[in-house]
Amino acid sequence: MTDITAQGDASISINTLETEARLVFTPQDQNGAGWDVNALLRLLEERRLTPLPAPQELQAFLQKASAAKEALDMLICAGTAPEEPVPEQLAWEPLEIPPDIAPLVEEALAKADPPVIVKTKVLKIKRETLVHRPNKLPFLHPKDEVAVVWDQKEIQEFIDVDPEILETRYALAGAKAGVVYPAKPGKPGKNIYGKTLTPAGEGQTEFLLGWGLSRERYEVRAVVSGILRIGAGWADILPLAKPVWEVKTAPDGLTPCLRFIPGDARFAPPAAEDILGAAAASGGDLPLISPQDLAAALQRSIKSGKEIRALPLAVFQEALAEVSVSPDALTASLRLRKALGGGKPLVLKQVSQIIRDAKLQGIDTEALKAAVRAFMDGKDLEFQYTLAEGRPPSRGKDHTIPIRVPLLPPEEARGILDRLTTYARYGQLQARGKLFPLSEDLSLGFVTKDAPVAQIAQGSPGEAGKDVFGNTLPGLPGNDPELHLYQGLYQRGDTIFTGRPGLFMGRAGAGEFWGQVLDYRDSHITVHIAEDAMEASVDLIREAGAGKPLQLEALYQAAAAAGVVKGLDAKAVEAAFHIARAQGSCENYRVARGEAAVAKGGAAVRWLMEIGPHTRTAVRYGAPLAEISPLGEEGMPGFDVKGGSLDPGQADASSVFDPGSVFETPLPDGSGGKRVAAARSGELTFDGKILKIKHCENIQGDVGAETGNINFPGEVWIIGSVHPGYSVIGGEDILISGAAKGALVSAGGKAVVSLGIWGDGKGVVRARTIIEAECADQATLMAVEDIRIKSSCAGSAIKTNGKLILMGEPGSLSGGICKARLGIDAAQLGSEQELPTEISFGQDYLIQNQIEVLEREMEQMQERLVQIDQEIKQVEHIPASLAASRGEKVAALKSLKQLSLKLYTLQVKFREHHASEIRVRGTVYPGVVMESHGRYYEIKQKRNRVIFYFDPEGGRIIEKPLV
Repeated sequence: MTDITAQGDASISINTLETEARLVFTPQDQNGAGWDVNALLRLLEERRLTPLPAPQELQAFLQKASAAKEALDMLICAGTAPEEPVPEQLAWEPLEIPPDIAPLVEEALAKADPPVIVKTKVLKIKRETLVHRPNKLPFLHPKDEVAVVWDQKEIQEFIDVDPEILETRYALAGAKAGVVYPAKPGKPGKNIYGKTLTPAGEGQTEFLLGWGLSRERYEVRAVVSGILRIGAGWADILPLAKPVWEVKTAPDGLTPCLRFIPGDARFAPPAAEDILGAAAASGGDLPLISPQDLAAALQRSIKSGKEIRALPLAVFQEALAEVSVSPDALTASLRLRKALGGGKPLVLKQVSQIIRDAKLQGIDTEALKAAVRAFMDGKDLEFQYTLAEGRPPSRGKDHTIPIRVPLLPPEEARGILDRLTTYARYGQLQARGKLFPLSEDLSLGFVTKDAPVAQIAQGSPGEAGKDVFGNTLPGLPGNDPELHLYQGLYQRGDTIFTGRPGLFMGRAGAGEFWGQVLDYRDSHITVHIAEDAMEASVDLIREAGAGKPLQLEALYQAAAAAGVVKGLDAKAVEAAFHIARAQGSCENYRVARGEAAVAKGGAAVRWLMEIGPHTRTAVRYGAPLAEISPLGEEGMPGFDVKGGSLDPGQADASSVFDPGSVFETPLPDGSGGKRVAAARSGELTFDGKILKIKHCENIQGDVGAETGNINFPGEVWIIGSVHPGYSVIGGEDILISGAAKGALVSAGGKAVVSLGIWGDGKGVVRARTIIEAECADQATLMAVEDIRIKSSCAGSAIKTNGKLILMGEPGSLSGGICKARLGIDAAQLGSEQELPTEISFGQDYLIQNQIEVLEREMEQMQERLVQIDQEIKQVEHIPASLAASRGEKVAALKSLKQLSLKLYTLQVKFREHHASEIRVRGTVYPGVVMESHGRYYEIKQKRNRVIFYFDPEGGRIIEKPLV
């Protein structure tokens, strides 16, 4: 190998750690020193560098250096540099700052304190303690030994860190923030002289976590929500959280519960409706608390800053376990309900006890356990389970209901059905559901009131059953037929009765019964001829419903057919006809009369009132009875209604009048005739020979079952009492020495009841003049003049056109209603018990009665007009009946107009004021209400010795002291 020499400057460069030595050669011109391999080796030896490079490497370097224009170097020798330790590193999750929080971050960082990093160290402290150890031999004392114990003590060490924040992120509580990569220790090296080099790195290798962060092995999580501040080797969380909430299910598996962290007050709380919506969506149709209650709980949490850990969102509900048995004891059911909202939970032991207490039979225990267990494990809130089922009893043969009415022959029934088909009112009532449709299979028959028309026949009972308690249930009887009872029928027990007379229409079969009674009747005419043929009378019954109508021509035909050929009064015939048409019937109406023969030298009698054999009628004093005309010596032949002639020679010339019962006055025409009139009021009787008038009815004893009701046109004297339910009606005064007990007493004059009137809510006493009684209790009293009560009047309805006077002691009026035109004079009004007592005064209350009667009469007249219009439609094809109905309508319209005028006049009179006053000699109590002309005055405090009167000018009731 040829030595190469390079001109320049050669030197040795060693780095600071002495881990590397380099040969540096700088080329120079011809004036520089020459360097060959040996020269370079000597230079290296002088620096004591080992190991030296091979000569070949130096030769190659010199070859490059000789041709180089710039400085160049080569590595001569190298040591090993030490490896520095690597601290813990954190790989942070990409936690971005939410847009709605970003505006608050800068402000929060500016106001925040520097990071506080605390590290907990555990120190071990040695401590000696004396321990008593038992001796191996039981009879020797224990030994005392000194034992060494190491105690641990934790101390908090605050670590200073660089507060500079390198980056920020946002973490939610519980979220993963980052992953920790562990630290790596350093390694020693050697320099070019063979000396060991120690790593220079010392200090903290652990990544420090501040407040708000927690570490679990290599995972870092946020404890709270806020800004994640990251510095050099440290990190913490600056709290800045929105309200956080979640709905979870409670351990009971049903109740939704709210967890709520209030967060920063600058953020709006969640809407209660959203939270409840989440609760509803969590499953189960549960009753939830109101939005108002939930919003209040959220506000309390925000105000206090305390977290809501588990707020029940379901309404509080206790658990329920009950066993119910159906009313027929054929089904027993178990109902369970789970608790909600913290209510007392369901305990299976209690459920078992409830089932045992029910003492049911036939429970499938295993199936029940499985069903209850599935309910308890499921999410259903309520559970319904059939515990036991009995066996219902069977029903026997159905009952039948045969019709028991005597039925019409088929042809007659068919004719009636045809007539009903064209009867307009039947169709109207059928359309309103009050009648059933007509059909060929209907059974028809005429019935009387309260007659049985059908009876339910009993069937046989069915087989027995068993209830859930094991009791035997008797078999059921057969079903009753389905009854369709329309108008005119009623049921009592197993029997169907008629509620009125008429035409029965019914149908029975297939478990049903249809029935009704129609207001159906053909018109009927009966002619009666007296035994002596001197009179003929008729009984007329007007048709009802669709029956054959009553006709005037038929009345004449019936009279002729009965043999009435003379003395027929056309006016009487028409009068009887119109009475029957208007009232429905006309009984024993005389339509023909013969003329009795007058004996020689006798006088003819012309009756001025209806007189015939067996007449009994009421008359008043002065009533004209007849006119007597003398006929001379020849007398006068007579005739009967059958056309027979009566010989005057066989006539009786004696008078028919009782001298004490009548009086006579001359006729004004100067004919010598006389008028006969009643000499007294009373009961007129005529037996065909003598006419008498009885003035007084004297009852020696009580009026009751033995006497029956009393109705006498004159005076009535009763030496006893009137029993409940009986009536005494007199044309003049009625004097009762006893009491009137729940009876009707009506006097044409005065009524005197010595021992008092005990109405029991039903008794009525009325008089045309005055009423006098010892007392009155729960009765109705009406008088044209005064009513005088000696002691007291309680709970009664009183109406008088005079004055109510309570004369004796206590002289009280308490309870009830009193209407007195001229007022009241009493010692006491009302009672300590404040019984409601109503008093009206100052108006004519009998006129008020007339107004009420007149209004009812007008209503009836209007109803009759409606009926007449319907009748006109039915008899349009019968001229005579049509004319009669139209005439009746015209008369009814005129009557209705007259009634309207009369009603108006009475209403005007009723509004007139009559001077009156209420005099109270003692006390008037609260509970008393006074009225006059529609003005009221209520007593609210006790008053003593006062007078009340109505002021017409002021239109009010005034009170003044009684002087």
